[in-house]
Amino acid sequence: MKQTDSDSFSRHLWEEHRQLLAPALVFLAAAFITPLLTSILALAVPGCTENTLYSRIIQVLSSILLFGMPPIAYALTARENPAASLGLIRPRTADWTYLLIVIISSIPAVNLLSDINLSIHLPESMQTLEAQIRESHRQSELSTDRLLNVSSPALMLANIITIALIPAVTEELFFRGWIQTSLARRMNPHIAILITAIVFSALHFQPLAFIPRTAFGLIYGYILLRSGSLWLTMTAHFVNNAVIVLFAYLSTAYGIGIDTQSPGTGSSWSLALAGLALLIFALARMKHATETKHST
Repeated sequence: MKQTDSDSFSRHLWEEHRQLLAPALVFLAAAFITPLLTSILALAVPGCTENTLYSRIIQVLSSILLFGMPPIAYALTARENPAASLGLIRPRTADWTYLLIVIISSIPAVNLLSDINLSIHLPESMQTLEAQIRESHRQSELSTDRLLNVSSPALMLANIITIALIPAVTEELFFRGWIQTSLARRMNPHIAILITAIVFSALHFQPLAFIPRTAFGLIYGYILLRSGSLWLTMTAHFVNNAVIVLFAYLSTAYGIGIDTQSPGTGSSWSLALAGLALLIFALARMKHATETKHST
């Protein structure tokens, strides 16, 4: 009798919270499997850790397992349409125009925040820790530069897929499609956006880019809140990544240097304020496709 009651309780618990438990369990499994596979690959192919192909494989593997699989589990356990549960609905045509405005107008403000983040220093008693953080950041940038600085169109395309497209899709499914959507059902949506943005930035483990990446998380979160479409957040995320890949290729292959990091910093800080105002305007103009249908 007790066993029956226990089984009944377990089934009730699963049915009540399956959309929360399933992706969480998948994420924990992926967090265990991913480093295991990485270690196996490193042992199987000595010296591969210095190879950019290895880095691209690990990038794709981590993106798919850690960030791609949990939201799929979330969608498959949803009581409503799986795609709709993640926000994979078609946006209004007009919102693509507003998205372009958001992407362009966010550049100066994010640059300013990046400048502020880099200028922050820890107390004198923590200078050793700060030195370690800055050295880790420098090493991370060097590793990224090794991947980005290619002169071959084929490698540039590989970077577009592995560094821009796959992370944009999987991370948006994970952070906005799963985490933000789940939180927004249980709390104020603005708080859900803030928490998700902080988690999004924290899980990249780059303290010297924490503030600008949190800003990106907030922008993507409000794009989803206003439009209801994850396709728009994926596109914004992809464009941000792809521009970095493309400009690095142009610089390496043709010596064409395009500065996108200065606008909004130093004496041009007013551009950040103007961009922020334009960004808010564009976000305010976005609407759920369902809202449009109901209002017509």
